[in-house]
Amino acid sequence: MKRKYTQIYRDEWEQDPSFKSWLSKSRVNTTSAHCKACNCEVLSRVASLKEHMATSKHIKNMKGYSGISKIDTIFKTSTISEEVKKQKSAL
Repeated sequence: MKRKYTQIYRDEWEQDPSFKSWLSKSRVNTTSAHCKACNCEVLSRVASLKEHMATSKHIKNMKGYSGISKIDTIFKTSTISEEVKKQKSAL
């Protein structure tokens, strides 16, 4: 009889180009990974991650998820306020 091996989450999976946009460490336990696009837990095995990636739910969610930008990249800091400060100090 084969012994079952329990794989724990590996941080280096987040560097893999096929996983890095949607994968994160699970908050539930060390034997699960979290899919940020589907908001679900997946077993911490590469085969399970690849199977999840191929599901229709994940593919549909990634279409909407891939275009999401971080808030700090959407809004730029205003240079006008810096110029106003310089002009006020010059007066």
